[in-house]
Amino acid sequence: MGLFSKKECVRCGKKAGLLTRKKLADGDYLCGDCADLCSPELTSDDFRNMTLDDVEEHIEEVEEDEDRYENEFHRTRTIRTQMVLKNHDIVYVDDTHGWWVNATRQHPDVFTFSQAGDCHLDLDTTLRSDDNDDDHDHEDFLEDMFRGAAFMQMRMQYPELPVCPPNEEIQKMEFVIYINDRAPITEVRIPVMDAIIPSQGDIEGGYECAYQLLNLFRSMKQKHADYEQAAASQTKAAQPAQAAGGDMTEQLMNLKKLLDAGILTQDEFNAKKKQILGL
Repeated sequence: MGLFSKKECVRCGKKAGLLTRKKLADGDYLCGDCADLCSPELTSDDFRNMTLDDVEEHIEEVEEDEDRYENEFHRTRTIRTQMVLKNHDIVYVDDTHGWWVNATRQHPDVFTFSQAGDCHLDLDTTLRSDDNDDDHDHEDFLEDMFRGAAFMQMRMQYPELPVCPPNEEIQKMEFVIYINDRAPITEVRIPVMDAIIPSQGDIEGGYECAYQLLNLFRSMKQKHADYEQAAASQTKAAQPAQAAGGDMTEQLMNLKKLLDAGILTQDEFNAKKKQILGL
């Protein structure tokens, strides 16, 4: 009875349905309609770490992000899947602002490349059904050789990406980006291969797409790091000049005090002032 008992949404008071509700940190529930106002990147675990106040603040940020995407985001690059039958846009890049979005979302969040942390390819695999059979004929032996050769080729071609073992089949491939400084969002998952029954061509296209994303985020993060380093160098170089400007102002104020006290004549003050100003 407890499993199907009525739960009310702590935000709007409506019934929080069993299949769509999200449980919050304090034990309250959020209905599906209110959960849909939040980022599509949030997982059930993310919701469990949020209070109602966190939800309200997050929804405001989502609304601001939607306005930013509609009115400020300028798409300069697009990354697409490389499927055998049909491709899909998966990432849009705004090089002008240094922004990117998960294009597979209807209302995507706008992230900066500085917020992108570690990245990796996540494989969802199952054991091949024919590997459970005890009888293996000559054709099966050749198939095993082909799988082994394909496995080694993928390992050599994409050494930084995980490769499915020859005795397993890939069901789903997602490129995962961990997100920094954007709580409560912790990660973004982008499908790079979404065929129901993937062919070898679909899998190879998924790997190539994941490799493109890996290089994109690495290059953009390095570009941001170089920019931050250059900005820090400029700030450091400007500090001595600012300090010198402060010392100069203090010297002139002290000089004026000496003039007002009658210790210096006007001519002596003017000469010393020119000396301090470097005139």
